[in-house]
Amino acid sequence: MNERVQENWASLRINEKIPYSPKVIRKDEFSYTFDAVFRNADKAVFVKVFKNPHDSCKKEELLKIIKAINLINDYYDSYVYLFTKRRFSDYAYKRAPKDDTISLVEIERLRY
Repeated sequence: MNERVQENWASLRINEKIPYSPKVIRKDEFSYTFDAVFRNADKAVFVKVFKNPHDSCKKEELLKIIKAINLINDYYDSYVYLFTKRRFSDYAYKRAPKDDTISLVEIERLRY
């Protein structure tokens, strides 16, 4: 595993019990990678860190995330934490307050 990625993951301090363990969800031609997937009591937790500062989680990206989650768990029976160094897209900002599943987190500095 890339030591720099692991250091940055630890610096997020999401929870010391959550290791950086990328999980690829696949079905047919579709695949999506989360930085961590784990269970917290009765809910599944999905974590995605956008490493490129230009990634703003536009509509297409958010729809991929939802599709990937639905392949292995009920979307509304999940927690989704999205991290970015910069601002999220307008679409993500408009959707998140209406969606109890998604949490958007802007991180001032991610060193990748």
